[in-house]
Order: sequence, then C-alpha cells, then structure tokens
Amino acid sequence: MTTTIATDLVGQVRCSGAHHSDSAKITRCESCGREIVKVRKGKINAKVSGSGYAFTCWSDLHICSNEDVEGWTSEKNYRIAQGQIVAGQIVTVVKGRKVPIGTTGEIRWIGEDSYGNMKVGIRVNEEMVFTALKNVEVAA
Repeated sequence: MTTTIATDLVGQVRCSGAHHSDSAKITRCESCGREIVKVRKGKINAKVSGSGYAFTCWSDLHICSNEDVEGWTSEKNYRIAQGQIVAGQIVTVVKGRKVPIGTTGEIRWIGEDSYGNMKVGIRVNEEMVFTALKNVEVAA
C-alpha cells in the first residue's frame, strides 16, 4: 500500500490530522532512528516544546539524512553484537502460550506494556503478533 502526502514547494506537510483528531503516535523512523510523529497519511516530524510534544498543522517533512542512517545502522549493529534484540531482526518464538512456538518473523516493534513488561511485535505473513520479549530468540 502506497501512502501519498500532500506537500507544498518547500517540503512541508499539510495538516494530516494529528492535531485535530489525535490519530498520531510518536515513534522512531525505521531507517534513521529519529523520533517522528506517524499519522495514517504519512510521517511528519514532532515539534518539541518546553512541555513535551506539540503537534502542528504544518510541520517539516521527515527526510532521512545519510549521516542519520549510517549512525542508526552502526548503533543497531553494535546492539546486535552485544546480544540485544532490536527491531528489524528475524526472531523465532521459543516459548509462551498465545503465539505458537516456532513462529518466525521480523520484529517491527519493541516496547513496554502497561505492567512494565517488555513486549515485541512480530510481522508474520502480513499479520502482527505480540508476545513477551523473553519468549523470542534470534533466528539462526
């Protein structure tokens, strides 16, 4: 599915609904690691104010720089070398009861649930499944 964002000539995104409908979430760009606001119509940068994030109707269009991509890739490779599990890795579910053991897919999300437990979202055959981080191992 391709998403198109209407932009003006200076690379700004027109209002994509984040400010008006609260349908956005703060996440990291998968390519460069920068914090962005992701809305249904595309990605825009978050504006940081003194009290946190403030979504605006007009915001700079997020474009990954080569330096950010190289730095993010280096950091991910370092984390992998240290034995950490990071987004983008292929993992296999080795225990648990909600996701079948042996399920293999790409990690698309890592975060905490409301109880403080680390969880992962795994893309399997165009579907997302979620399980505890301790239930997965890096696929060989």
